[in-house]
Amino acid sequence: MSPQSAATAAGDTVILRAGVIGVPPLKLQWRKDGVNIPGATSATYTRPVTGAADEGDYDVVATNDYGSATSNPGTLTLDPEATHDLSVELKSSATGPIASVTWSAAGPAWQSFAKLQSADSVSGPYTDLGVVASPYEVSAQTGAKFYRLVGFTVQTNPYDM
Repeated sequence: MSPQSAATAAGDTVILRAGVIGVPPLKLQWRKDGVNIPGATSATYTRPVTGAADEGDYDVVATNDYGSATSNPGTLTLDPEATHDLSVELKSSATGPIASVTWSAAGPAWQSFAKLQSADSVSGPYTDLGVVASPYEVSAQTGAKFYRLVGFTVQTNPYDM
């Protein structure tokens, strides 16, 4: 299964997943622009996007005793228009007030996930709430609560880049 092309912003994390069927043992190797990525030899490759140097064509080569096969490349580009918005909205429900924490990535995002943290003051300390999908809803609490995103991830397809 070949990775799909995607546009993302610096600071995002791209997850590439391989769908490979063949006679074991299968060896995988992720490549960027035809060059092996050191250590990228599993079915999943995670890459933080820091800037223009991360743009390029990504593919995976699967090898076994009978030969090798290379996926079609997926092109990763930086989108200067991509933004990440975080908002907190107080809503009511049958069980009481709910704080709905929502974030989004403008552009071609299929689904976005983030490591979410919360604190009782802007200066923290912050507590990890885990990697969650948007929106993240929690029972509203008395007093202020502050949320921040770290490790933002965008996937265009649950199996591809």
